[in-house]
Amino acid sequence: MQERYEERLKVARLNSNSLPISREAADQLLILAQLELQNVSWDLASETAFFENADLEKEDSAAAKKRAIELQATRLEAKLQSIELIEKKE
Repeated sequence: MQERYEERLKVARLNSNSLPISREAADQLLILAQLELQNVSWDLASETAFFENADLEKEDSAAAKKRAIELQATRLEAKLQSIELIEKKE
């Protein structure tokens, strides 16, 4: 039975397309894969933060425009009231 196992293992190794790999090489590949995953995670976080900031800037910009319009309307109302007061005096 042991002989059959060894023979099948030998055949499997000969038919295998993968390269024989040591434990150390496998550990190094795993570390490299984890580093690459961390870089991708950081890139994704950076992109997410960029788009969130862009959305906030748009909201801030819209709020600033709204305040500017309200201020302009207030100025126009004050000017209108001033004109009305001047007309009443005349």
